[in-house]
Amino acid sequence: MKKFLLRQCLAVLPILLGVTLITFFLLQLAAEDAADMLYRQYGAVSEAVKAQTRAQLGLDRPLYVQYFSWLLHLLSGNAGYSYISGLPVSSIFWERLPTTLFLAAASLLAALCISLPAGFYCALRHNKKADYLLQLFSFGGSSMPGFLLALLLIYFFSVRLQAAAVLSSSGSLTAFVLPVITLTVPIAAKYTRYIRGEVLRELQQPYVYGALLRGIPKNIILKQYVLHAISLNMLTVTAMSAGSLLGGTAIIESIFMLDGIGRLTVEAIVMKDYPVLQACVIWSTLIFILVNLAAELLCSRLDPRNSIFSQERL
Repeated sequence: MKKFLLRQCLAVLPILLGVTLITFFLLQLAAEDAADMLYRQYGAVSEAVKAQTRAQLGLDRPLYVQYFSWLLHLLSGNAGYSYISGLPVSSIFWERLPTTLFLAAASLLAALCISLPAGFYCALRHNKKADYLLQLFSFGGSSMPGFLLALLLIYFFSVRLQAAAVLSSSGSLTAFVLPVITLTVPIAAKYTRYIRGEVLRELQQPYVYGALLRGIPKNIILKQYVLHAISLNMLTVTAMSAGSLLGGTAIIESIFMLDGIGRLTVEAIVMKDYPVLQACVIWSTLIFILVNLAAELLCSRLDPRNSIFSQERL
């Protein structure tokens, strides 16, 4: 296990380095820098003042010097300071992180609670009206853009029915109702179709016919055999969704004005706040890698046939 983790960590380092390089130098292609954005709200400002600000922020140095200076500070645990607010990037990031964590966890949990029974129901009602109806809803849910679904939910539940708040404080649970629904619908729709296909495939396996011939009740077969068989693949799919959600739900957080990592990324892009944006990009990359690594380790523990631990013993 130690050798496997060491190999994975060594493989992650070039990816993270490449992400930081690409992000940093692509940002330099913008027509305006942080000093221009900072003084835009004050109207006309002399170039001398802007030049002094660029010198204070270190923007007048060569690009490679700026990059390596930032990278060395990052490796020492200092992600720098925001160009706009002047606050430490780490404090801004950790302040926004709980919102994204709660939003992602609630959305994934709700999606699994909906898609597992719906997927099994579709598989057991294969080619019947209920199956076709649920498949229709799943295709519609997975095809609808997230921003459109968010606007529709705001219109019906907040404007017409006035049953849900849109601009509640991020600490209030009511602020998460519509965002969680918005994220849950496409995930649950995708999972329902995936689970349906996996269950149908498992029901055609010889061990299912053998269990039925031995008189084992069908509900026992579904719970103890089929559910266990599809759980490994579902774990991988869920890990990919979790990595994407934790990486930042930028559009949804921006629409519902939630102070999460996604909205922080959008704000950093608009304001050319490079240190904050770099931290958000690295977080998105790192969390996606770590979540999938954890899923791989868990799958290896649950399935001894493909276990990395047993392979290392050999």
